[in-house]
Amino acid sequence: MRSRRRWLALAVGCAVVLGWEVLFRVFPPPDPRVPAGTPAAETITLEGDAWLLWQLRPGDRVEHGQPVHVNALGFRDRDRGPRNGHRIMTLGDSSVYGFGVGDDEVFSSLMQKEISVDVVDGATPGWSTFQTLNMLDMRGWSLDPDLLVIGNLWSDNNFDDFVDRELLASYAGFAQSPAYRARVLLSHSALFRWLDWQIRVGPAQAHARTVGWTMGGEGPKSGKRRVAINDYADNLDTLCARAKEHGAGVIFLLLANREDVHPLSPDPAWGPYRKVMQDAAARHGVPIVDFPAIVAASGRGEDALFLDQMHPTVLGHRLLADAVESALNTENWPANALIPSSASPHEIYVDPFEGHGKDPSAPTHSARVTAPGANTDSDLILVVEDPNGAPLQSIRLPSGSGSTVSLDITVKDAIFRLVFDRDHNGQTPNDEVRSIGPIHVGVGEIPLVFAP
Repeated sequence: MRSRRRWLALAVGCAVVLGWEVLFRVFPPPDPRVPAGTPAAETITLEGDAWLLWQLRPGDRVEHGQPVHVNALGFRDRDRGPRNGHRIMTLGDSSVYGFGVGDDEVFSSLMQKEISVDVVDGATPGWSTFQTLNMLDMRGWSLDPDLLVIGNLWSDNNFDDFVDRELLASYAGFAQSPAYRARVLLSHSALFRWLDWQIRVGPAQAHARTVGWTMGGEGPKSGKRRVAINDYADNLDTLCARAKEHGAGVIFLLLANREDVHPLSPDPAWGPYRKVMQDAAARHGVPIVDFPAIVAASGRGEDALFLDQMHPTVLGHRLLADAVESALNTENWPANALIPSSASPHEIYVDPFEGHGKDPSAPTHSARVTAPGANTDSDLILVVEDPNGAPLQSIRLPSGSGSTVSLDITVKDAIFRLVFDRDHNGQTPNDEVRSIGPIHVGVGEIPLVFAP
């Protein structure tokens, strides 16, 4: 009798589970790997995602006066079907995405017109290499690209109020989670997908909405890079390894900013990350486009090439397209598929800037700089360093001897160096330098009086 009851209870239990399984196949939970929602009219519209932290919301809109179309996969691109011929995918953050220019003016769109292959803009504002790797696993590889243009740099090396590895781990990020393979097997069940959404994904998704590229700078800075330098090197190696597994080639894109046209510091904070990318290209035997060298040699001014500190203008994207196309022609792509070679492990990098980014308890400041007279075209650069000598900010002073400037100082003590850039080629070892500090910066305006 007891045995019959057990079998009956088991049968009823199985029927209930089967019923729930059928129900959730008919009414599934939201799929966080597919962007959704209605875009706002005048902003870069991002939505939270538990595996990507944020992603572009599909739709048509105007961003900063420029037309933008985001397709159903969350790419700034037209909808793509199966590949018919060769297909390139560009990867990176807002500089690759095309912040501030129209759809037809992004370098990926220019390339598509000129070399007659599909060029998918797979970049999203603020994305690091961790987010790019997850995107490829989630939806990028399904587009079957046979060449990746890897331009991830600025977001990885940025100091922010979160660290990507930690935040993605807290959300049980897609391919980065140890439980990933088990979830892949269990995810064939609609009931499991519903439970997973209710218990894990839904709450993480809601919290992820509070993190986004447009919110950068609102929280206290951690003093840490978003992606530590050796994680960045690992991720570039992983991108090359995944590309090789999928039969895709790789070309690296070293991005530029205003200081490549008019240098302010001989040791900028992004320098170590550029070296990592250059080393990765050399170790994997793939080309790298040196865009900083191209803009420096272009003879064009900063304002002609950049909308702000780092986002290319229409002309900047024209030069980017020309540079990538030239590199592909030189390498005889696609006859030479540019498949990365297997590489020995990268060296252990030391980042001299890690931990020197921000002190959360220190306020920002302005400074009254009293200095020897400057030319009309100012030849004075004020360099701010932490007590260990790590650069925090460089700013060219307005002409005149009594300038008030805004400074992004978020350490309690700082060193101030006045550089006489009389040859107007940025800070170099031959320039005369006068220093003050380290001094406790306190609160409010900082009086800086440099002797004649």
